[in-house]
Amino acid sequence: MRRHMMWTLGIVCVLAGSLLAVGGEDPKALGGTFLSASDMFEYRSLPAYGEAPSLAELVAQGKLPPVEERLPEQPFVWKSSVMVDGVGVYGDVLRRSRGSEPECWQNMLGCYSAWDGGEGLKNEGLVDVALMWMLANPEPVPNLATHWEWSEDGYTLTMYLLKGVRWSDGAEFTADDILFTYNDVVLDPNVPSLQNAATWIFGGKVTELEKVDDYTIRWHFGATFPIRALTLMDGKYYAVLPAHVYKEYHPAYNAEMNYDDLLSSARAGNLPAVSIGPFVPVHYKPASVTVYVRNPFYYKVDERGNQLPYFDAIVWIQDPDWSMRNYRILTGEVDATPLQDAQLTRMIYAASRDEKAPFVFQWGPFTQPFALFLNYSLNRGIRDDRDAAIRELFRTLEFRQALAHAIDGEAIAEGVFGAPDVQAFYGGYPSGSPYYREDLVTKYLYDPARSAALLAGLGFADPDGDGVLNWPSDSRIPGESLTVELLIAGTAPDLIATGEAVQPYLRAVGIDARLRVVGEAIYYDKQETQEFDIVLEPTYTAAPDVRPETVGPISDTTPWWHKAGPNGERDLLPFEERIGTLLRLTFTMPDAVQRAAVFREILTLMTENVYTVPIIELAFSWLHTKRHMNYPSDMPVYLYDWYHENVPMEIRWCPEELQLPTEQYLQYVPIPDIYRSQGWYRSTED
Repeated sequence: MRRHMMWTLGIVCVLAGSLLAVGGEDPKALGGTFLSASDMFEYRSLPAYGEAPSLAELVAQGKLPPVEERLPEQPFVWKSSVMVDGVGVYGDVLRRSRGSEPECWQNMLGCYSAWDGGEGLKNEGLVDVALMWMLANPEPVPNLATHWEWSEDGYTLTMYLLKGVRWSDGAEFTADDILFTYNDVVLDPNVPSLQNAATWIFGGKVTELEKVDDYTIRWHFGATFPIRALTLMDGKYYAVLPAHVYKEYHPAYNAEMNYDDLLSSARAGNLPAVSIGPFVPVHYKPASVTVYVRNPFYYKVDERGNQLPYFDAIVWIQDPDWSMRNYRILTGEVDATPLQDAQLTRMIYAASRDEKAPFVFQWGPFTQPFALFLNYSLNRGIRDDRDAAIRELFRTLEFRQALAHAIDGEAIAEGVFGAPDVQAFYGGYPSGSPYYREDLVTKYLYDPARSAALLAGLGFADPDGDGVLNWPSDSRIPGESLTVELLIAGTAPDLIATGEAVQPYLRAVGIDARLRVVGEAIYYDKQETQEFDIVLEPTYTAAPDVRPETVGPISDTTPWWHKAGPNGERDLLPFEERIGTLLRLTFTMPDAVQRAAVFREILTLMTENVYTVPIIELAFSWLHTKRHMNYPSDMPVYLYDWYHENVPMEIRWCPEELQLPTEQYLQYVPIPDIYRSQGWYRSTED
């Protein structure tokens, strides 16, 4: 025990030192550094442009246009102020590992490209929210939209697009792509998009989108100054589709097609994908490997005019779960990963202290809590009396309080993880959130006697003495055992370990909690159909201004643990109704101070009412190879977005003498003729 305490003390001292450095003494820290986006990048023409040798060779062969013709007249220019190790050089591969496989290449069509950067590295948004952590006054920054203007009355937002941006097949990006994505995907009820019409309702009216010209669009809202709309335009959740490709599959434009054709048009086998981000998916072998290579038409450059990205390729090894990537970085097989297996923190931190270790170990803030999400729905996923009874029970405050009092988060943090990057969580926002205020948090501390008393007050008893409570005689299922199922994704070892730790605490107060560990496909299907009791899941509430859908009911499908029924029917609890109302108020609240006050009222409501049952919170660690440059020392693993978005992937690089060979990936560089040779590729441009 003494050895463990000494190790913990040492880690805490290191962590305290790193936080002190973040306060202004660390030259590689970028948190809150910039006053505006213009300090990070600008849009302007440069005297000359450079390109990767592999692309120059394709230009010489006549397979690609010259780099000047592939870039906008005024490209997006990353300033060196964002590059903590300076301007980079071309070459090398970023090797990753992940436990989920791509379903398709366009998440706006109701599927996903696998996590761990699979979406963000090929998508771009009109704005970027991930970089907000670098700003002194966080707000979404321009991206494909260079700037925008609000009308005087606040009902209209005019956006100006970067001219000359091209998709990876060489077709030009224009307003038509944005209108197609919005009108024919987001607003089409037949497309299970990440967003839908309800997402875009402000003031009781669905937002309308107008094309002014090829490079100007105008949003018309039902309320004044809905600043929430800007965060909806980030590339993670509003990934613009190439209209010239997918119109050919949409039944509204092609009578020979149906919606099944549209939804399968971007399936994982259809490669190379048409992308607008720095990298393009070009090769996928199920249960084995996924390969992305640089986009020859990418629209961003560095201050010297070098077309980005610097890396030749990104390769994901497919592993059975997320924990394998942590072992792979120890052996040098993986180049970057968050440590999403807190039980390994001690071992990996110790390994990082060896000067021969191939990787750098960095701490992040406490932004990732684990909690129990109870199914409150009375209108969806109920199969029998037992389901109805358990949902009614979950909606009872005393039962939720009993669950909170039954679980010892501090003991789980210490006993299961035993590291300073895990601590007890008390609900609402994690302590690393800019909106967290401890004095506003109602803490239901570990108190099994109080838990037992609350359960007894609800009529539960154990007449047969088997240690499991029975339902009261006036319930829908009198006399049955109080059994609940905890659903957990099988790819997340930290969640499984937490579930195993929670189980005996609930059993101690008479609740028979049964863990069900399933694959991701079943896991997400259960959430969609609402056929679950309790899900043990991370919460994503650190930035409620960016992800309000993780906080409360802002549409029929949010929050995911209390979706409306098929006809929109839903019985929100009074505090839920209030949370939803407050969240929607922030959508049209330009004043940041006022928004912060509202978010803090929501924090109080969430914790008073035990909206989710809190367990622990993690300050995920970040690991990256020493070969790679331009990683800020204070980059958060998760805040406004995930790690792969929080420092631009296109500016990371590797010194030539440390680069790995990439010839095997360069054969996949997509050129327009490769797209035209694919049977699935149908373009209105041809």
